[in-house]
Amino acid sequence: MDAEYQNADTAVTAGIKTTTNGLKLSLRSQVKASKLGTRLANTWRGDIYPKAKNSILAASATYSNNLEKIQTIRNDGLVEAIDLGVASLSGSISARYGDNILLDKAREGTPVDVELGYQLTDTMKLVIECHEVYLPKPKRSIDGPNGIECSYDFQGAKSEELGHMMTIKLINDVEGY
Repeated sequence: MDAEYQNADTAVTAGIKTTTNGLKLSLRSQVKASKLGTRLANTWRGDIYPKAKNSILAASATYSNNLEKIQTIRNDGLVEAIDLGVASLSGSISARYGDNILLDKAREGTPVDVELGYQLTDTMKLVIECHEVYLPKPKRSIDGPNGIECSYDFQGAKSEELGHMMTIKLINDVEGY
């Protein structure tokens, strides 16, 4: 059984990595095709959690602030300025649960809060709180003795209540930046 679990966590993590990288490269390609430049295209990022090991319960998130360059060229040949675009958040989650609460929310189209994190110690961690995430109806689930597992490709939205899409907290021993 342990070998089967290791094979499963390796496969899930590889799938999440492939999906995240494909999404990131596709979005970068769209920006370049729009002639907005490589620098702007490279603002798309993709991260997979947990970072250092395989996990059957993996997640990825891709975020961009979608900055748009203003097409005015200055005398020195540089672009005049950048306009703020509409931020976007997407990703995928492989979740295991023992009840139908998350599944019901996905079926109803009810947004959920998602927290992703990377932790070295209790005093050194990065926490990404996605405040309004919409999960699609899951494609299929895997039933087993440890509960139900589903994969979701999610979309984030700006929380009207909070006024932003996500909150990122860096906890460390540095007092200020």
